[in-house]
Amino acid sequence: MYAFHPDNRVYCWFLEEDYAATLTDPVANTNSDLLTWNTVFWNCAWTQGDKVVFQYDNPIQLGVDKFTFSTTAPVLSDADAAKEAAKKINVFPNPYYAYNELSVNPYDNYVSFTHLPVKATIRIFNLAGVQVRKLEKDDTSQFMQWNLANEANLPVASGMYIVHIDLPDLDTEKVLKLMVIQDRQILEYY
Repeated sequence: MYAFHPDNRVYCWFLEEDYAATLTDPVANTNSDLLTWNTVFWNCAWTQGDKVVFQYDNPIQLGVDKFTFSTTAPVLSDADAAKEAAKKINVFPNPYYAYNELSVNPYDNYVSFTHLPVKATIRIFNLAGVQVRKLEKDDTSQFMQWNLANEANLPVASGMYIVHIDLPDLDTEKVLKLMVIQDRQILEYY
């Protein structure tokens, strides 16, 4: 499930049905009646081989609530799989219409890049080819946020931007288009 603040949260839903590889949306999908529990993991630095055990004292259906599941370990060293995953890199919201529904206050303006590998260099250019911002990523999160500010930390203008993402460990790159429509801004200092 998508987390409202994806940098450090993972939502896990338990369904009373056999496993399916498709994502379940509890609002839109018909199998939402089968949802039982929702767990949220914060700031979990899991590594291969870690185990998660759920133990509860108050079952919903006495004697019936027993769930077991297993997963396969991710292939962390497969370069072809990593390059295939890099094809999913994206930015949201796109277009950015002066508002991000995930923002916590009116001054929290940003877009998020998703499906990023550990290392990435993100360069954002305007249509004149001028680089307005360079972001360096070197962490295990798949996300990175851009606060819609240039190198001088001033808000960028409304318009179309080209995003070039260099993935040095995968020896590949990705290019995205991003439309930004800023809200009216009154700068105290410039």
